[in-house]
Formats: sequence, C-alpha cells, structure tokens
Amino acid sequence: MSDGEMSYLEMRQMLLDLLSAGGFPPDEPLDSTARIGEASNGEPLKTYQIGSYASALASVGEWARAEAVARSIKDDEDEKGLALASIAQKLAAAGFLERAREIATAIRTDTLRSGAVVEKVVALSSIASGLASIGQNEPAAEVLKEAELAITQPDNLGYSQADCFLEMAEIWLRLGEKPKALSLWDQAAAVAQAGVAIHRSGGTTDVDSLKILRYIVLALVNVKEAPKARELAASIDIEPFRERLIQMIDEAEK
Repeated sequence: MSDGEMSYLEMRQMLLDLLSAGGFPPDEPLDSTARIGEASNGEPLKTYQIGSYASALASVGEWARAEAVARSIKDDEDEKGLALASIAQKLAAAGFLERAREIATAIRTDTLRSGAVVEKVVALSSIASGLASIGQNEPAAEVLKEAELAITQPDNLGYSQADCFLEMAEIWLRLGEKPKALSLWDQAAAVAQAGVAIHRSGGTTDVDSLKILRYIVLALVNVKEAPKARELAASIDIEPFRERLIQMIDEAEK
C-alpha cells in the first residue's frame, strides 16, 4: 500500500463515522468511489482499492453500495471476483443466504486466478453451512456440489484447496452424507501429502499440510473409521510424525 492510500480498516472506520453522522446523502451514486478517491492524493484508484472499499461497505451492511462498487470494476476480473466473493461471505454471515448464493454462484471461475476461486468456494461453503443450519439440506447439498466443482478445477492450489475440502466435508457430515465426507478427506489427504513431498524434496517441512493430515486422521477416528485412519497415518513418510499419529489412534480406541 502506497503512502496516502486508505487501508481496509481506515475505509471501514470512515464508513462507520459516516453512518453515525446520518449516512450517505441520497444523491450519492451507489457505485461512487469518490470518498476513497479523495484520500488518494488525486491519483487514479487501483482496482484492489475499489475491491477493498466494496468489502468495507459490505462489512457495515451497505449491501447495495457494496455490490455496485464491486461491479464497477471493469478491467480486472480477479479483483471483481474477490470483491463479490467477500460480499457473498458477509451476506452469508449476516443470514442473507439467498442473495449471497446468487452473487457467489454468478462469479465465473474460468478466467480467475486461484485466490479468487478459493474465496468463491469459501463463500459457497459458508452459504451451504447456513442452509444446513436452518434445515435446508437439499439446497445446501446443491451449493456444496457447486463448491466442489469450482475448487477441483484449478491446479496448484495446495493448502488452500485441501482446507476447502475439509470445510466441505464437515458440512456433508452435518447433512448425514458420510461417504461424501470420506471422499473429500481422501482428496484433501492427497493434496496435503503432495505438499509434504514437494517441501521434503527441497529440504523443508510443510507444517500446514502436516496439520491437515493430522486433522483428517483424527476426523476419521471420530467417525469410526479407524482402519482408514491407520492406513493414512502409515502412508506418511515422516517417521516421528507418523508414530505420533498412530499413538493418537491407539489412545482414541482405548
């Protein structure tokens, strides 16, 4: 961030102050970015600044303005996708699941870089979780299927992809779909093990991927799949870590 640029937190505080003082004037266009433009030393706004402003607007409940500002980004599909995904996540957290789903579903992934795809999937998972919480199991399952399709398309997502698989697996479990959860854990484990192998070849340890493998092993034990947990633990080519996991399985089965 350059000197003179407003941070996300500064934007949010500005908006809170504005709302406390009575809110936006009725003649200010919904997609206006003049308020952050005025604080940027007269330089043209960068697309990530506009995206941050859209997210800040959503964080204070200015949903229509947030969406209008995000959609005003014309020359950077990734920043637009990130901004819309952030809005969808905040809508889902606030309980506006239908609108969150409409926005998240409409975000195209075929031209986006991995970060924007991950944020879309995070939004979809949040929506599915919200739907499951109110007993809307069929719509939740539909959203989860869309999330899984989106996250399996890009390559080289690494830890982020595995983390998304874990989140979706937990929701499938809540929906009573254990086989789907097991399938996603298998996919997450494969991604994590690939990460471990890549780091080991370079002489480093992929701590994040090892944490994912540990999580999956314990999750398998919790759903009475100890044989699968042992199989996964035994396949890990780091002896101290492997032995600790096997010990944890033994203790859990006592």
